[in-house]
Amino acid sequence: MTNPSFGIIGYGDPIDVRNTILARREFVSAVEPEQALSFDWAVRYYNGEKGFRLTGGATVLIEVSITNNDDIKYSMQIPT
Repeated sequence: MTNPSFGIIGYGDPIDVRNTILARREFVSAVEPEQALSFDWAVRYYNGEKGFRLTGGATVLIEVSITNNDDIKYSMQIPT
């Protein structure tokens, strides 16, 4: 990948529940063994819903979420 990194930051009104950010980054090839995919995720307010999804095509592989001051929850679908 010629440009392997990018950043996104969003500031919104924490009272306005319609705040949304969508970032999409497609890989030109599959991640190979011994390669890593990593990122930093920070949350200022735990109210509302926050999270991210990693997809393979239309399939959600990993989903992480925080909803209304709850614990961080995740689910993983590993293709066979």
